[in-house]
Amino acid sequence: MRWSFAAAVLILALTGLAAADDVTDFRNGLDGVMRRASTMIDDIGAGGDKKMAQTDMAELRSAWAELMQRFAGKPPLANNSATVGSLTNISMGLIATDLMVTMGRPDAAVHSLETLSNNLDMLAKTARR
Repeated sequence: MRWSFAAAVLILALTGLAAADDVTDFRNGLDGVMRRASTMIDDIGAGGDKKMAQTDMAELRSAWAELMQRFAGKPPLANNSATVGSLTNISMGLIATDLMVTMGRPDAAVHSLETLSNNLDMLAKTARR
C-alpha cells in the first residue's frame, strides 16, 4: 500500500514537471515570436524594402506556426475567453500584416504589427501567470 501511494505521488510530481516544462517551452517560443515581430517593426520603420519585409513576414509566420504546431493549437494556458481571443487575434493579425506587406503598405503593416505585438503581449502575460 505504501508503494502504491509513493508511486502515485511520483507520477503526480512528474506530471507537474512535464506541465511546467511545457509552460516554459511555450513562453520561450512566444518570446521568439515577439522578438521577430519587434524586428519586423524596426526593419519596416527603418525604410526596409518589400523583399526584406516579405522575408521577415515568412520568419514571423513560421515562428508562430512552429509554436502552435508544438502545442497542437492548445498551449499550456488557462482555457478561457481571453486566451482563445488572443490566439485568434494573433492569427488574424498575421494574415492582416501579410496582406499589408504584400500590398506594399509599410505604414499599415507597422500598424498591424503593433496591434499584433499588443496581442502577443497579452498572451505572454497569461503565460506568465
